[in-house]
Amino acid sequence: MEDFSGLKLLEAICLSKNKIKKMSVFPAVLPRLERLDISYNKLEIVNMSHFNSFPNLETINLARNRIIEISSDPVELPNLTEFDVSFNRLNEISFEHWNTSSVKQVRIAVNRLTTAHGFPKVFPALQQVSLVSNPFNCDWLDTTQDELKSRNVEIQESSMVTCDKSVTLLEDFKQIIKELQSQVELLKPSSNQNGPTPSGAGNQMQFERQIWRMEQKLESFDKMSSSIARILLGGVNRKNVN
Repeated sequence: MEDFSGLKLLEAICLSKNKIKKMSVFPAVLPRLERLDISYNKLEIVNMSHFNSFPNLETINLARNRIIEISSDPVELPNLTEFDVSFNRLNEISFEHWNTSSVKQVRIAVNRLTTAHGFPKVFPALQQVSLVSNPFNCDWLDTTQDELKSRNVEIQESSMVTCDKSVTLLEDFKQIIKELQSQVELLKPSSNQNGPTPSGAGNQMQFERQIWRMEQKLESFDKMSSSIARILLGGVNRKNVN
């Protein structure tokens, strides 16, 4: 990144359409900076806390990069109103530690998100969101859309915002595995017992065999669904990400 230490009155920085691959800590506090545009670059990892050096920042545009990770470090940007990270490659994002109570517009469209932690509760002033083209968990999406509608938040292209039922089914399947595993633990003899009865041992072995078979199926299903998701979402990103 450039050294902006001598530009204390700077209000906008546009670094769009370069070949920036890494974003380091900004070398100076820019108290008047309001707009930061780093779109159309090649960023893969972003630490949002780096922007805390700009206390009056209102707009952050990170669209159309190759971002796969956004750190979950605390973000202190009380004047931020617009955040755009659309057309990237994010599998997850967390807003839980963001102090951004003035945000009115959030764009996370065209990523690989199944959920967005802390969204939309950390944005009390939210007015508009863009969510389209993400393989959201159905339960999460239903709850989120209900909350957004109750707050009269505009969902752009709402008819095209869909969920991926396979994600929900996979999570349900994992929950079943956990429940069965807990049943096996209950069948195991405690340390002060001589051991299970022959019938108890037989039942335990039967349960353990069932668990093992289901775990194998889960692993296969998980790999298969991940591969399909990568293929489908890779096609979307090849069309939409430079």
